[in-house]
Amino acid sequence: MQFGLPLQLIEIQFPYQEAGVPEGCENFDMLHSTDLVSNFFKSLRLLQLPLENLLKELTPKPSCIVSATCYPWTVDTAARFNIPRISFHGFSCFCLLCLYNLPTSTVQENVTSNSDYLVVPGLPDQIEMTKVREKWKDFGEMVLAADMKSYGIIINTFEELESEVKGRGILILGWAPQVLILSHPSIGGFLTHCGWNSSLEGISAGVPLITWPLYGDQFWNEKLIVQVLNIGVRIGVEVPLDFGEEEEIGVLVKKEDVVKAINILMDEGGETDDRRKRAREFQIMAKRTTEET
Repeated sequence: MQFGLPLQLIEIQFPYQEAGVPEGCENFDMLHSTDLVSNFFKSLRLLQLPLENLLKELTPKPSCIVSATCYPWTVDTAARFNIPRISFHGFSCFCLLCLYNLPTSTVQENVTSNSDYLVVPGLPDQIEMTKVREKWKDFGEMVLAADMKSYGIIINTFEELESEVKGRGILILGWAPQVLILSHPSIGGFLTHCGWNSSLEGISAGVPLITWPLYGDQFWNEKLIVQVLNIGVRIGVEVPLDFGEEEEIGVLVKKEDVVKAINILMDEGGETDDRRKRAREFQIMAKRTTEET
């Protein structure tokens, strides 16, 4: 809309009945049982045929397909219509680079437990992480294979923030807007679950972060915030939550952990001052990037 391009919004019926998903569960977060996870992913695959039928009718033909990573089959659709496929990732370049480096190395072969740590190869910093969980391994491999066949990848970030991935074939375009409340001068820090959008919003406001990741790419983002950028304090979560198993896992963070992280973040002198200084520096970089676009 900003560039005056003609936009057309076309809806595709969500195939919940064919996939065995309850009506109204078009979003993963709406699922009320782990038994529905495989059905939900089946519903995503069932979108391929109606999309291709729609593309056949469109005039003029689309110039490209910009697809979220959860639809790896769109790479085949793009090839069928002889148009490029561009993959859009909702997480950081740092996370994406780690996920690319792990399958191409042998570091996971010697790790037998999901709780054992390994050093991610190909990074300037020593980043330790647990191995990829088996339940998501196959899907992750499909996403990776689709990305390798794609014309390009779009990431929501800015170059100065993730300079360690510069020159590694990742296209960087745009980034998230600031959240006004974080820009208020009374804000001393931001407790974040380390979702990439909220992490960017905290960075754009120039405030140090307390990291409380839950699952997925959030643990990678925590590593970036705390160990690489040095603008955050860990609250101490070690085990990711599995969907539907929250009650079984129990308490992951105690009130003492929260108090400790806040005290470290709000302390004065030494590392605290350095952390705040770096946070302000990244705020300036972010502002400069948005001004350039």
